[in-house]
Amino acid sequence: MAFPDAKSLRSQLLPIMTDTSAEGLAVAESYYTTWNAGANATDPSKLAEINSVIDYFTKLSYTIKVAVNTSTSTTLLWKVSW
Repeated sequence: MAFPDAKSLRSQLLPIMTDTSAEGLAVAESYYTTWNAGANATDPSKLAEINSVIDYFTKLSYTIKVAVNTSTSTTLLWKVSW
């Protein structure tokens, strides 16, 4: 599997990650709900996407942790470090 370069990845993810519209928040909350449900998730494709992001950064030797965003309590907070 070929990984996009960092500039390409940033240009794809930044508009999604910074979407503060009602629609953007609804999408973020749906991923939180899926992540929070874990094995009981009703949308396994979202869980697969979350795991894909984790795998992607892990394969690049980054440390990535997913947590509850304490500012909202209904969205995810991604902590990525190298």
